Amino acid sequence: MHKPLQSLLVLFVVTLVALCAATDLRAEWVSNGNFISSGAFSLVNPKAVSDGAGGAIIVWLDYRAVAPGWGMYAQRVDGYGNILWTSGGTPVQTGGVNYGSPEAVSDGAGGAIVIFNEGNGQIRDLFAQRIDASGTPLWGTDGVTICDAATVQRNYRLVPDGAGGAVIAWQDSSAGGANIYAQKVDAGGGRQWTANGVAICTNSFEQHEPQIAPDGLGGAFIVWDDHRNGPSDIYATRIDADGTVDWVNNGQIFCSAANAQQNQRIVSDGSGGAIIAWCDYRNSADWVLYAQKIGDGGAAWTANGVLVCTAVESMYDPAMVTDMQNGAIITWSMYNVTSQDIYAQRIGSNGYRVWDGGGVVVCGYSATQAHPAIVSDGDGGAVIAWEDYRPGTTRDVYAQRILSGGSLDWTGSGVALCGAAQDQLRMNLASDGEGGVIAAWEDYRIDGSTSEVYAQRIERYGHWGYPAPVVTDVADVLADQGGFVTVAWQKTRLETTLLPYIPKYSVWRQLPLGQTQALLERGAKTLDRAGLASAAPGEIYLSTTSGAAEGWELLEYVTATNSPTYTRTEPTLYDYTVELPGLHHFMVMAHGITQFIFWESQPDSGCSMDNIVPAQPVDFSAMQSFDPIGLLLTWSDGAVGAMSDPDFSHYALYRDITARFLPGPENCIYEGPDESYFDGDWRWNSGFYYRLAAVDIHGNPSTFGLVTPDDVTGTETPEAPAASYLAQNTPNPFNPSTSIVFGLSSPALVTLSIYDVSGRLVRTLVDGPRGAGVHKEIWDGRDTGGRAVASGVYFSRLRAGSFTDTKKLVLAR
Repeated sequence: MHKPLQSLLVLFVVTLVALCAATDLRAEWVSNGNFISSGAFSLVNPKAVSDGAGGAIIVWLDYRAVAPGWGMYAQRVDGYGNILWTSGGTPVQTGGVNYGSPEAVSDGAGGAIVIFNEGNGQIRDLFAQRIDASGTPLWGTDGVTICDAATVQRNYRLVPDGAGGAVIAWQDSSAGGANIYAQKVDAGGGRQWTANGVAICTNSFEQHEPQIAPDGLGGAFIVWDDHRNGPSDIYATRIDADGTVDWVNNGQIFCSAANAQQNQRIVSDGSGGAIIAWCDYRNSADWVLYAQKIGDGGAAWTANGVLVCTAVESMYDPAMVTDMQNGAIITWSMYNVTSQDIYAQRIGSNGYRVWDGGGVVVCGYSATQAHPAIVSDGDGGAVIAWEDYRPGTTRDVYAQRILSGGSLDWTGSGVALCGAAQDQLRMNLASDGEGGVIAAWEDYRIDGSTSEVYAQRIERYGHWGYPAPVVTDVADVLADQGGFVTVAWQKTRLETTLLPYIPKYSVWRQLPLGQTQALLERGAKTLDRAGLASAAPGEIYLSTTSGAAEGWELLEYVTATNSPTYTRTEPTLYDYTVELPGLHHFMVMAHGITQFIFWESQPDSGCSMDNIVPAQPVDFSAMQSFDPIGLLLTWSDGAVGAMSDPDFSHYALYRDITARFLPGPENCIYEGPDESYFDGDWRWNSGFYYRLAAVDIHGNPSTFGLVTPDDVTGTETPEAPAASYLAQNTPNPFNPSTSIVFGLSSPALVTLSIYDVSGRLVRTLVDGPRGAGVHKEIWDGRDTGGRAVASGVYFSRLRAGSFTDTKKLVLAR
């Protein structure tokens, strides 16, 4: 049965409303950033990595009152600003001793791998922890040990190995010097190379600040500054997936120019090599930037590197990403006469400067800008963010996007991620996967001395947060036959009367997963961004906002009118039933002034319901039957016509022995389209009550008709039939028993027997006199000895005076 309990109909509707109500999160980013976590003491050194689904995982060092010393905590925030894990962050490691700052990378499965050191004084060991997409630590409560040598492991870095693990490099320091080591940890937390790490460089002189880039084959390139020749030079090597150091022992030199080289950075070049950049003091006047491409153990560009910027100024804090064309984009802070500004340069795969020789001024505002961070925009350009003193004496966080051609894409001197009071420091970036970034930082806005962790998104068009419309409700359309919901949304904050930036919205319905997959397997062409603003209703868009390809069907466009809210009635693919909940997801997209500009709302869900119950059947009556014996119940669909209604599905008939019984599966005796039913179990003394309802295609029952024992028509004492007869048994086929009815026009000596197909007697049911009238006997499928007979064909034979007749019976066990 679909919905059998009439008395629970109100509860059923209430339940439907609750189930069909929108349940999706609807948080938003806010100006100056979303709060991530705070504590009794400062939260410091946040690191952000992409979660692969448009959001980020943020890890930080946290001094909480629950234990002495620092702990490591993490939080996940999605692309819409929702906090996804435990309020305040999930613990990565809380052993209660001092920790070094965390470093983190994505694990490729929605989680992150984090490394940190732990200990006091001259012994600080290196540990790693993996957190999955739900915030659960996977490598024990305290992580796994990477190195516990009796020294200090510091300046550690890591990169993903492409298989759920990571390659880690660090500086291993003791009273005797500083060396470079590396280790690989697999997806399960197991160390893959020599215990406590493979020696990368153990030259007797100092080696500092290893930097690391993946080689694309499960190994890594490692670069460091090395003091074996006096002032520091740049050395590098490659270690393969098996832990074998490929190049010369203790590293290959890549810059041996006069004076010191340091602050090295490295990125993969996308073609099996890497590009390194560093600050260089070879001219004995200013620190300037040089770069070199490495691979196969040698330098690919000019010996000792190519000049990144031709300006004669001091350059600091380099940061670098790939340009996706085997080159790199490098950013740095540079001292000018009156200020410190942010610059960028692109170095092509051939080692030439692609942009202006002095670099592109990313921010030249008349104040100090420092400590730039950079991530790729996924389109050959980059997003650069920095600490900025422009409001006065406190630091804020700004960002700018630079395109592959060197032009700046966002407002003037950068877009403010946060301009709150007091300082915002040690900002770190993660890509949002859509050309923008999610930034995390230490924030001192509360009292200027204790820091908290905040985060903000700058999306691909330079707007803080993600200025999509917000779907507020997906609700059933009341008093209809189902098939529709009302989708309501709030306008994007970018829609104003002064700036006609948003001409229209579009409404989309998510396709069932199987349907989307089938379309893709059949080679269906889907919309790309260039077609979103000009697509026709019915076309399909594969959104990747959630991290997976989701199919969305365009339903309609809605002209923007600067209304605070909008509502539209949209069709559903099916309605709610008990068997099929009918939940649908809808998305609203705001379109900008060009077809390439759009923002997807966070999906919201609801379902349609058939709110109109069928008409109650009429003329519900019952009449005694004598041939065969039982009760014939009849009804009709009435003047309105239940069966003529396209919403009609079937009738449902229930039977019980009390007048106020509740219809349910346990007392349902018939479901179907017929307007009559014969109850062979009825007798005058049975006391049966009957309830009848019409049921629509969505399982909604009508109100119930009732037949009581007093409503049965016909006489209690049957009259003798005009002629003797043997009726066909009911039911037939049967299992385990069947009724055999016969009528006698006058008293007679009666024999009623059962025979098998061979003519052998199986059982005699009647052998004696019977009076005129209608008689009924039951055969229980057993022989004269009480044994159950096999399935098959049998015959009932009646002899009553001169009258004889035979009927075929089928037993189906």
